[in-house]
Amino acid sequence: MPSQVLSGRASGLIPVINMENKLVFKGDVTEDQINWGNHDDPRGVLVPGEKYTLLRQDIHSWHTKIFLAEFPGMSFNSVWFDTD
Repeated sequence: MPSQVLSGRASGLIPVINMENKLVFKGDVTEDQINWGNHDDPRGVLVPGEKYTLLRQDIHSWHTKIFLAEFPGMSFNSVWFDTD
């Protein structure tokens, strides 16, 4: 079960991930999820089931961008991850 803390915003609840958590890439990616926040395409880069280190998260009103230590120049959609 993911150990995410939820933070309330006017637009609803959005996940806030503890910076000490490792993130597990789920691998279920859609074009809409890539395009929604202008994220990078993780297919061919991240491996489903692998753990990654959270470098930074940018929380927006309707989505959260995840930046990984292993790929610092790329942004990923938070819905593609579970916490370890």
